[in-house]
Amino acid sequence: SVVSTQGFPVLFEGYSPATFGKLVLSTKIGALNAKSATVVDGALTSLKTDKPVQTIAIWLSHYGVFMSDGTVVTGISDDIQNYFDPSKTECIRRGYEDKMWLFYDSLYNIIRIGLVSGVSATKANAFPVFDLIELKWTFDVLTQPFSSMCEVEAASGDIGILQYGGGTIDGYIYQSNTT
Repeated sequence: SVVSTQGFPVLFEGYSPATFGKLVLSTKIGALNAKSATVVDGALTSLKTDKPVQTIAIWLSHYGVFMSDGTVVTGISDDIQNYFDPSKTECIRRGYEDKMWLFYDSLYNIIRIGLVSGVSATKANAFPVFDLIELKWTFDVLTQPFSSMCEVEAASGDIGILQYGGGTIDGYIYQSNTT
């Protein structure tokens, strides 16, 4: 499996603790914080039939958004790279890395991201969305900007997985995938 240790993507392989091996995939392109990396188990990343269902790690870095299947690290943020270019006014704000987040939305098979963008922002204010099927970027407009998101298995009801987000304006916790 691919995990993040000290902010860097690391591949662990083996059949038992005695056979586990560790391979650091990158020492430069690390995750911004604990909320900015996720492992998607059984990810379908394309409609092409030659692409297998796989486990991938996706993380947010100072240099962009990256993905790895455990063998190579691939940048996937070309279309939104202006947010990671220090010469652009919308660049992510240094010193606010702990306010940014990345979340795998299993309902829509997308990656949701919260970026602190611009010279005066102090909370996530840009919300790019990466579609794992179409491999395209769009943007979300949130009525209540979130500081992070998570999924929780429901105890009952029609919705099996509940999504929660922490509101940046009022500090409330919101359930995002219901009415």
